[in-house]
Amino acid sequence: MAAPYLVTYLGGDNPQLQVSAAVVNVFTEDLLPALERHLIPKEENWSLLLEIAWLLFYLTTKSEYLVHIRETQIPEKTALCFINIARTGIHRSEIITPLVRSLGNICCMTDLTSRVLQHDKTLTQISLLISDAPDVHVRKESMWLLTNIAASSAFCGAIMTSGLLRIIVYSLASTTDIKIQACLCLCNLLSHSKEYCHLACQEGVLQSLVPLISHPDVHVTMTALWLTELLITTSEYLSTFDQSHGKEALEKVIKQELTDTCQNDVTTLKQVSAMAQDLMRQYYQC
Repeated sequence: MAAPYLVTYLGGDNPQLQVSAAVVNVFTEDLLPALERHLIPKEENWSLLLEIAWLLFYLTTKSEYLVHIRETQIPEKTALCFINIARTGIHRSEIITPLVRSLGNICCMTDLTSRVLQHDKTLTQISLLISDAPDVHVRKESMWLLTNIAASSAFCGAIMTSGLLRIIVYSLASTTDIKIQACLCLCNLLSHSKEYCHLACQEGVLQSLVPLISHPDVHVTMTALWLTELLITTSEYLSTFDQSHGKEALEKVIKQELTDTCQNDVTTLKQVSAMAQDLMRQYYQC
């Protein structure tokens, strides 16, 4: 089976490697149709599907292949494969992982995202994985997939009506990596509509957000400050932020009380301090 060798080839980090037009033609004319044929989630097909899923992931990281994937049914078939495996309840993480990553890359293109979401169970299964997948990395990467979907306003209505908002807000209390990704997802989602911001505040997003501002991990702090800046532009939300001790959290960041600098990059600590100072000046005249 050639798939493992192709994965090694595509996944390599050799800066000398140049993808020629001839190589692209071989992949797009011969390989993509073969991948499309084998994207079938059957029990007897797991080992082959695993290799194909990783190969597809590496293909979708490269724009020269991704544009050709548009001309196939791979976006739809990948989504269907993902749905069928995820809903078994087994959460086969070794196969789910490359499928989620592939979909995340595919959903960087708006027209392909619409094709992925034409399966009405796609968002349902993403929701279940974020909530219930036993593997933390599957939950995190499912949130990353959702973040890419939420980058386009065209799909945010579907996200809001799917019940995912509450799950994203709840994920702010999850592991460090998921906290960061949940903040990024909310930044994308809420930036499209003041109504979305209002609904998020009803779900308690500000109360969940404030503890992240003074989190020991500076990258959590940075993404939390981005989301804070998006939300507190409205006086009603600023009042809720105050009641949740948001001002005190900003002051703590400015005083560099997050953690000692051996655990965090000094430059990033200075960046978050400057962000907090800007928010204090803008909203508290401090």
